[in-house]
Amino acid sequence: MKRTVFISAAALLVFTAMGCGGSQPTKANIQPKAMPADGSFDGVFQSPAYGRMEFTVEGNQAVGLYEGERHYGRIEGTINGNVMMFTWTQWNMDLQGKRRSKTGKGYFIYRIDEEKGTTKVRKVHRLKGQWGYGEAEVGNPWKAIKLSKRAKKILKPHTEDDAPVMDDDYAQSAGFGDVQEDEAGGPAVEMSDPEEQEEEEAADDLDGLF
Repeated sequence: MKRTVFISAAALLVFTAMGCGGSQPTKANIQPKAMPADGSFDGVFQSPAYGRMEFTVEGNQAVGLYEGERHYGRIEGTINGNVMMFTWTQWNMDLQGKRRSKTGKGYFIYRIDEEKGTTKVRKVHRLKGQWGYGEAEVGNPWKAIKLSKRAKKILKPHTEDDAPVMDDDYAQSAGFGDVQEDEAGGPAVEMSDPEEQEEEEAADDLDGLF
């Protein structure tokens, strides 16, 4: 009888622990700090996972575009010191040319690191943060490096009225390469390297910085 009571109590403790700790946090607990000297969210960034990113800042509001292999997206953020809290909307293109959209939230922290090279020390401007689906602000890492001030903003905005069939102009403005037919007759998208769209000097020395 005593053994039965002991097992039941242990099981109750396990279920209680699961109930208390089963849910994951969805809000970012970030304390903004002062923006580093010479730091600004305005400019052109490169993300190893999400491609080219461009932000335009007015006051404490930021609007951004980003494009990768088979996706493009829009970011709207509010800046407080070195932190940007944002919402994102992303459109993905599948191999049949169909577009699918997703939305969520996230944050970026702006920081400047000093990287020692063989001949000099350079300052690397970084974004490090997270994103989530829906109302979640965390759950997935998002990092990027700021390119040279000479890097020009070249991304073009898209709307939900864009035709799902990509012509040459649409493909190029979305960050895609040539649209070709695959063996099954459907469109096969070949991604052009984002760094090839960069001014050559703006994309120098990115390797190893992420």
